[in-house]
Amino acid sequence: MVKIDDYVAFLEYCGNPVHMCVRQFLTEYGRMKVNNLLLLMAENGQVFGAESTELYPVGRSGEDAIEKMCTGTVFPEDLE
Repeated sequence: MVKIDDYVAFLEYCGNPVHMCVRQFLTEYGRMKVNNLLLLMAENGQVFGAESTELYPVGRSGEDAIEKMCTGTVFPEDLE
């Protein structure tokens, strides 16, 4: 279990809402690093990856996003 107090404080300081699904995801996977890809989680749990000026859907949930990144299917066309 990852301590997320510092993450949450930083995100809130920057004006970002930290919804419960984000807190749960950070608690389990907060130390995971993905090079050159900023991962963003919507209030509904869907995960997006931001790279440069592009935004990509990554997964329907944190777990789904991790599985897709590990299997190489990061940007599936079936995400809405």
